[in-house]
Amino acid sequence: MTDAYVIAPSPAAPRARVNTGASLWVSALVVAGRMVRKLVTPLVFLSSAYVPVKSMPAGIRQFSEIQPLTPMVDAVRGLTTGARGQALLDHGTSYYVGLSLAWAAAIFVVFGLLAVLRFGRR
Repeated sequence: MTDAYVIAPSPAAPRARVNTGASLWVSALVVAGRMVRKLVTPLVFLSSAYVPVKSMPAGIRQFSEIQPLTPMVDAVRGLTTGARGQALLDHGTSYYVGLSLAWAAAIFVVFGLLAVLRFGRR
């Protein structure tokens, strides 16, 4: 049996200086994560992730059909479940994959331009 030693800092040891820039950057990431979570959570419940869009009320169905998460969920469903999953979809899997890639590209372009404009001012 070997002896285990724990190295603990003494109370008299000088504390490491916290880099203020790094801590501000980390706190900005935490705030951004919270904002994204508040946006994505309703989109998940209003997409086809849990129930088919056809079974939703008319107003919610219209929103669910045009939001970006629904084609992404349908693309993953079609790719992972094969013929059984494709039977539940209105279009072929390639349609949903293409639509998902278009949504991803559009989101990337819009928010990329916003980031360039925002950080270009500094």
